[in-house]
Amino acid sequence: MVTVGKSEVSCTLDERLPSTPTIDLSSNTIDVDNEWNNLRLSIYEVAKDILGTTRPRHRDWLGENADGIYNLLATKNKANDALLSNPQSTALRANWCSLRAEAEGTLRNMENEWW
Repeated sequence: MVTVGKSEVSCTLDERLPSTPTIDLSSNTIDVDNEWNNLRLSIYEVAKDILGTTRPRHRDWLGENADGIYNLLATKNKANDALLSNPQSTALRANWCSLRAEAEGTLRNMENEWW
């Protein structure tokens, strides 16, 4: 758990925020949306720098097998593209169907092995 004091956050925000514009109600020289956006981005960046971002807490079977999954799906997608370029071909359809079934089975086995 990160322990951060108010003073650290306050000082960092003071350094990063541009000076507060003086609002002159007689002229419309200030863009409120732009000022809110700058404030929002500054607060987000300070919080991210001080607190950091969350790290993945759990491993995932997709992440561990990403390369194998990518290659498997790329092969299946190439067969699908070939079939779409010539939809009358029974050989291309049979090839695509077998690759699709293989991809589904292999993905199912990867998931089952991980659990």
